[in-house]
Amino acid sequence: MGEPISAEFQITEENKEKIKKRRAWYGIVDSLVDKDFVFANNNSELYTDNPDLRRTQRRILKRLSPNIVQELQGHLLNEYQYKRRHGKDTSDLDSERGLSKFIKGEIFERLLELETTPEDNLEETTKKEFEQSNKIRELMLDLMQDPSRFGFDNLSSISNPDIFDIVFVDGTFIVQSSTEAKTHFDGRSYSQIMGSGFRNAIQRILQEIDKLDDETAEKRGLMALRTDSHGNRVRIDISDHYVQYVIVPRDCQYDPDHIGRSRNSDNYQITDEQANEFSRELKAMEKEGRLQRSVYSSAEIDAIVKHFLPDIKKILADD
Repeated sequence: MGEPISAEFQITEENKEKIKKRRAWYGIVDSLVDKDFVFANNNSELYTDNPDLRRTQRRILKRLSPNIVQELQGHLLNEYQYKRRHGKDTSDLDSERGLSKFIKGEIFERLLELETTPEDNLEETTKKEFEQSNKIRELMLDLMQDPSRFGFDNLSSISNPDIFDIVFVDGTFIVQSSTEAKTHFDGRSYSQIMGSGFRNAIQRILQEIDKLDDETAEKRGLMALRTDSHGNRVRIDISDHYVQYVIVPRDCQYDPDHIGRSRNSDNYQITDEQANEFSRELKAMEKEGRLQRSVYSSAEIDAIVKHFLPDIKKILADD
């Protein structure tokens, strides 16, 4: 009988498998940047002769999870469950166009999060505070995406941003800003961005959390927004200087002709006059730095979707 495999050897084998998967992922990334993106840009020298742009794109893509197909599948299944739980139509996810649009939005959000977060980012907090702010950030995003899952049926129509910037100041976690990824603009984005849509949504969530006693918060899985791991009370507030950022593909256009009117939606229809107003506001936001452009174009994000979509559909079919 052979000698038992040591724990040290098992860990080494596990690490070898991780390295193998990561190398395979890097090969996919190189193929995307060197082939698919070049094709998406029609072999334009403005792209092929821009090594800094391509180097940045490659570096960000390499930080994505090698398990992205499985993660996107899970995200899609969660969306199906969410829609069914709320009695919403799922036919938009059953079509090739609707599924591609959904996956495109999720991929862009993931790229945005990596693009705006430096690899060595510590947010100038201690490790304990950094971990706690991450817990708060993730839980608040989950809460705002599906309030009813946490018992807030009265908040079903609340706007939810994609990313929070939270810092720890004088014993309080402060929401300094939020960032929204938009691949295009329409009536829905008009309702979110114009005025104080996201700020009001965050304030309302914090007010509802303050109303809960600890027993209720515990039952709803919200104690990370009440206390830290040592039982100390957590304070969360929104900054008086809160800023809403929007990040769009680098080739995104927002003149009135490119803003969707959402005519098929009862909730988000806008007039031509509102589209003109929205266009002017977006132009002002970009001038002030509140609207920023990603290093990825819309066509390049489409190329990523096209690469992964067959595998996502195959996995769903297998299920």
